[in-house]
Amino acid sequence: MARVKAWRGKSVLEKRTALGRLIDIIGDKTTDQLSYKVATAFKKDLMKLPANIRKDPRYRDLPIKKIVKLKNLKPMAVNTVNNNISHIIAFMNWAKRHGYISENYFEGLKVPKGKKARDQRKAFTTRDLRKISHPENYLKATKKSNFRYWIPLMALFSGARLGELAQLHKSDVIKEQGIWCFNFTEEGGTEKNPKKLKNDPSERKVPVHPLLIELGFIEFVQHAKKDKKEVRLFSDLSFNSADYYSRQIGRWFNQFYLRKTLGIIDPAKSFHSFRHTVADCLKQKGIAMGFVEELLGHGSGSSQSFGRYGKQYRPKVLMDEVVKKIEYKIGVEKLKDNRIS
Repeated sequence: MARVKAWRGKSVLEKRTALGRLIDIIGDKTTDQLSYKVATAFKKDLMKLPANIRKDPRYRDLPIKKIVKLKNLKPMAVNTVNNNISHIIAFMNWAKRHGYISENYFEGLKVPKGKKARDQRKAFTTRDLRKISHPENYLKATKKSNFRYWIPLMALFSGARLGELAQLHKSDVIKEQGIWCFNFTEEGGTEKNPKKLKNDPSERKVPVHPLLIELGFIEFVQHAKKDKKEVRLFSDLSFNSADYYSRQIGRWFNQFYLRKTLGIIDPAKSFHSFRHTVADCLKQKGIAMGFVEELLGHGSGSSQSFGRYGKQYRPKVLMDEVVKKIEYKIGVEKLKDNRIS
């Protein structure tokens, strides 16, 4: 029997929010009252709305119809509009399959994007990376925090997602075939210390970059393992059902460190840019797509045979062919003095 994954945390919240917003805009209509006119009017109003209207004190107590008439609104991003519409399309497709409606009037309503997908988020430039990792900036900002110090460096030299790094258990740093690896897996997750991955290809083993080892990462992990009471590597990160453990570090890095401390204000640059930076670094060096996909936890798009029948690369192969090729020449080794144990 095929495995069915239940919706969790953030996914449930996003779907509930999208459907709630639909009702707020069009009203509580019966299925026979739906039409293309209703659907397009919904899209028009949705595109006017600011983001997070139920959290922003300026809007949270106002009805939707009043909000869309306000002046000087900063509308939500196109991606957010399209995500809302996607959830509604999926719901209406479900309703159609089960005979509740005969037509999905929301199909085809997504807003065309002016940019290609690869241009939506930007990689950090070498200048950005030098700012981020400059000892005067980085050591001061991360002095009293293990997760602030290690997680950006781990992302810079692995391309892993923020959530994958923030939720790591101490037991997820393993030695395989003589090579230290991050073991990105949902195994070992419990109700008290849950873990989640984006998709099946996200479950993988990624060698720890030699520069991280030089900076003292393994010593940090081994010291952390002495505390038998805590399971997670970064136990001071708090949990919430929407973002699991990533909100605290994400907000600090994006809003405080990147924007306020360093003055990197381009909205297309954020913690997720580390992932794009790694991908671009490897692409420019001509590393085969299959290697990069496995490193980043993407589905194999280059070869159906490899994706379906081939096993994951051995740690030594990934280390030699991919991980060691991640280099920036920005002086990260100067951060060694902040070795945290």
